[in-house]
Amino acid sequence: MITCEIELPNCTPIIYSAIYASNTIEERTDLWVELLNLHSAHDLDTRPWMVGGDFNQILHPYEHSSFCHSTHFLQMFQFRDSLLQMGVFDLRFYGPVHTWTNKCDGPQL
Repeated sequence: MITCEIELPNCTPIIYSAIYASNTIEERTDLWVELLNLHSAHDLDTRPWMVGGDFNQILHPYEHSSFCHSTHFLQMFQFRDSLLQMGVFDLRFYGPVHTWTNKCDGPQL
């Protein structure tokens, strides 16, 4: 995670956190804690804060090509709960849900 303050003339400064989360559950959980600590330490309830990047975590089952309830539900809940505690929300996307092929044979997603 990289966090910076962006200041433009005649505008309120914005805090921006760029994320590239780990593929491992444990390290992603550490990131949620780190984000919550950042939120608390810098009083980000009262300041504009944008968090963006690749969280390597889904919020909704339809965001995964082969959602498995038992393996994804807890991580999905923890991620959603962390976002709620920080007061941030997901900006929805438009376009194809899955755009990669992973160079595997078989039907496209």
